[in-house]
Amino acid sequence: MLLELRAELGIVVSVVHFNHKLRGAESEADQEFVAKLACEHGLEFHADSSEVAHLAAEGHSCIEVVARELRYGFFRQLLGCRGGRR
Repeated sequence: MLLELRAELGIVVSVVHFNHKLRGAESEADQEFVAKLACEHGLEFHADSSEVAHLAAEGHSCIEVVARELRYGFFRQLLGCRGGRR
């Protein structure tokens, strides 16, 4: 729907994907699928990844908390690069 309305709404649609690397090859396949889909629609694609389980174990933290912090950090980084608010 956003693709159809982007001109009318005056918006730019981009795709952002953070790979938590929690499911091995499946995680990599997910990222490839999203990248391909973005390319097929001519959309800008931004991706990052991190070994969430390893970082959580290293810091004695919950996987969900580490995943959320890394994902949100990536989002903030992208917004900062575009002059967005943090």
